[in-house]
Amino acid sequence: MYININANIEEKINSKGYALVSGSDIFINAILYKDVLQFIDYYNKLEVDKYVLEKEKKPYRKRRYGGFTLDIKNGSLQINEHKSFYQSNKVNKKYGGIKRTFAPIEQFILNNKFLQTLILEDFKKLPEKYKKNTSKWFIGVQLFRIETTNNYIGYPSPEGIHQDGHCFVIQHFINKSNIKGGKSLIYSLKKEKLLEATFKNFLDSCYVKDDMVMHDVTPIECINQNKKGVRDMLILDFEIIK
Repeated sequence: MYININANIEEKINSKGYALVSGSDIFINAILYKDVLQFIDYYNKLEVDKYVLEKEKKPYRKRRYGGFTLDIKNGSLQINEHKSFYQSNKVNKKYGGIKRTFAPIEQFILNNKFLQTLILEDFKKLPEKYKKNTSKWFIGVQLFRIETTNNYIGYPSPEGIHQDGHCFVIQHFINKSNIKGGKSLIYSLKKEKLLEATFKNFLDSCYVKDDMVMHDVTPIECINQNKKGVRDMLILDFEIIK
């Protein structure tokens, strides 16, 4: 087993709607070492989110987007053709209601063994009651880098407290440098705060049943004003196809 997640995610999601998992509870076999380094380094190739740039006039969010189809019967991941990303106005009042086109995740990263193995292991940990009588799932893959400089604050969640409109959303922390802030928050549907956590270690994660809770992330600022600050995240969206 190349990746093993030692956490009772299913029980926590069923009872609370989310599960916080420490990166230390996600074991990665050394055979994936080169793939992990390749994946982390790829965050330097993300492109500015033009929709945030147009509204905010600041290039603080970079991203790339891609997707897979998961066939449960044979446990395989098929890379999808690159498509636009859509959220309704109901779940995203700031950027919803339009089809957004982001820079694609390049093929060699979609083929990255660490990424594909992590997706499959994540899926195994999701509650079985939602996977029963399903055969195929869509997995949206979003790579985010939020930047901050002495000229602008970085907003990991410019949408504020929100839902994403997917069945499950998994937040995996990748890296950060020279920042303060960036607290991950989970709220009830009445916007009562349920969780506040600061991700520090590789693959510190939060697994979310999107229709049971809401989420947000606080802004980031530079510690050293003479250097850029960054926060990198991998977000996986899980949707039932059939």
